[in-house]
Amino acid sequence: MEFSMLLPEAKIYAFEADPRNFRRLASCTSRFPNIIAVFAALTDECGVVEFIGSSGLSDGSGSILVPTLHRSRHPQVKFHDEDPSVVPAVALSDYLRKARVPKIDLLWADVQGAERLVLEGAREHLSAISLIYAEVSVEPLYDGATTYADLKEFLASHSFEVEREFMPDDWLGEGNVLFRNSSL
Repeated sequence: MEFSMLLPEAKIYAFEADPRNFRRLASCTSRFPNIIAVFAALTDECGVVEFIGSSGLSDGSGSILVPTLHRSRHPQVKFHDEDPSVVPAVALSDYLRKARVPKIDLLWADVQGAERLVLEGAREHLSAISLIYAEVSVEPLYDGATTYADLKEFLASHSFEVEREFMPDDWLGEGNVLFRNSSL
């Protein structure tokens, strides 16, 4: 919502795969005409996927990937493996094509290890993305998760450079990174 107020002319697409969090997102953003809330998991292909929700200390740690190291590193977060939700899956390039979105100023990816899947699904549009802000981890916290090194290498092959890192020592190799498209 802060982006909406700071940039009222911007069109903001907010994707959320967790059914509980999507209801909150839709309710909170309904009064902002420039925010489009989309109930879907961003991944590398369209269809449906299982989403494992979370609760406890964080209801934002759910993922389409199975939590592994995350369980021991953050034991206060509980995962609902026994009852995953089946949710729509969308490849970002397909969505952007249908919505006729020619460019993205900022792609914010906080997808619990599925960053590479999101970017694979955006492959046709990577050259039209100016900035990517991503949550990263040095070690995979989920089964099949993208590590920071993997993400950095993948994005470098698409003309992205690290603009800024936020990797506090007490975050145990987890943090956030801003990548800039050097070709734009």
